[in-house]
Amino acid sequence: MTVDSSASTEGHIRLNADLGELERLTAWLDAFCDRHEIPDEAHYHSNLAVEELVINAIKHGRCSPAEGAIEVGVRLSGQELNITITDTGIPFNPLNAPPAGPHKQPRRPAHRRAGHLSGAQPYELR
Repeated sequence: MTVDSSASTEGHIRLNADLGELERLTAWLDAFCDRHEIPDEAHYHSNLAVEELVINAIKHGRCSPAEGAIEVGVRLSGQELNITITDTGIPFNPLNAPPAGPHKQPRRPAHRRAGHLSGAQPYELR
């Protein structure tokens, strides 16, 4: 549960794989966005995306060990906010999963096919 709370343009927080950590995550990201005057719309979308990915890692990632299993990093470079989420969960790529039922899954655009959505490899939001 390490938190970098300095006023630098970079920061990170390490979370346990526990839904109770969401409040701490939101407060940390809110403080970073406020400190760097991130516009409200970007702040909102960043919070939403990070929360959804962290919830997914907690609920479905089977992170082991659960303590310190998820790390969220932020870096502000000019007008660009880069967010990296890394977890200790098992890798999962929905494009390699069998169909959930008798219906066909919608085809995803090529630019959205790459990347690990869970696992030790980071997934960057830009």
